[in-house]
Amino acid sequence: MRQAKAFLVVCAGLLCLVVVGQSLVGSASGQGNGPRFVAMSEGNGTYAGFSGVSGTLAVTADGEIYFRSACLGGPQPGPWIHESTVGTSSVVAMNNGHGQDGGGTRVFVSDGTVYFRRTMSGMATSWVFDSQIGATGIVAVAYGKDLEGCWADLALTASGEVFSRRDGYPCGPWRSDTSILEASTNTVAPSWGSLKARYAPPLGKSGQAQEGR
Repeated sequence: MRQAKAFLVVCAGLLCLVVVGQSLVGSASGQGNGPRFVAMSEGNGTYAGFSGVSGTLAVTADGEIYFRSACLGGPQPGPWIHESTVGTSSVVAMNNGHGQDGGGTRVFVSDGTVYFRRTMSGMATSWVFDSQIGATGIVAVAYGKDLEGCWADLALTASGEVFSRRDGYPCGPWRSDTSILEASTNTVAPSWGSLKARYAPPLGKSGQAQEGR
């Protein structure tokens, strides 16, 4: 009798292992083993032996660049191809703009490293180191105005720190711009009444709004 109970316990344990194994296999197959893409941008690439072709770039977290030409002898874009390798990992963003060597495409890494590929006279050069933001935990980049109102590249960290680099060539250094959480804590939003008073037209002697001349 005891042997029969022990046999049933062993069978039940094996059945549990089979069920857990099947669920793990299903989960792994659902996630896939392919590359993890993190960003996309317009830009120039090499296609069919021609460098500097206009099109769309996509990058994986491991720095693998895929490219689709905008137009290849007709209205339809070309197929996606593996075009180049940046030579880094932990990529988080990619966009067009100015680098230390002119205009082109930039790739941003979470540790603050920026890689650049120049586009000149229809030619796309190889990827090279461009600059260091000076902060880790970079999660996103954008194009906007810095703290002083000048157009700049903006880089955001996971903790809410913003770094900026003025747009233009030659590029200046990256610098600390603002802290989102600190700024939102110390800044009191103006009331609706104060906004109306600030932007309302001046009143004349009769109490009516005067029209600008």
